[in-house]
Amino acid sequence: FITYQSNAHSADWIFTASGIVDKSGYILPSGNKFEILTGTYQWTDNLGNYGTSSCKGVVENDKRGVSLNVLCEGVDQNKFKFYTLYKRNSSDLSSGAGKKTFVEATGPYKLLVGNECNYAITYLENVSFTNEKCVLDDKVIRELKN
Repeated sequence: FITYQSNAHSADWIFTASGIVDKSGYILPSGNKFEILTGTYQWTDNLGNYGTSSCKGVVENDKRGVSLNVLCEGVDQNKFKFYTLYKRNSSDLSSGAGKKTFVEATGPYKLLVGNECNYAITYLENVSFTNEKCVLDDKVIRELKN
């Protein structure tokens, strides 16, 4: 009988944000919508970090549902930056779940580039509320704490 124990440990990085979202675009004769989304947000995480984010992207809404493709720039209290790409396909824009991917970063957030995280979002009129969870290696968690 052989057992294997991994030395790799992971922990959850929990990220919450809320902010104001503006959309403008076109409603086509078919009823399909094509909108540009912009947003400004405040965020905190479970490691004591906090900051702001600004986002820009495209929302397409047709008979198949809603497709969202948005890039955000986050800045923390130490002026370190991270860039995340949010993608989601759902039947409704007012709430849903999707994936975000870290595409570029500075400082300790460089360790996150390439990581994919889950997020859930809901809206109250033009205000969004987002909860995100990333499963990260303990070493990355320690770097983000400092």
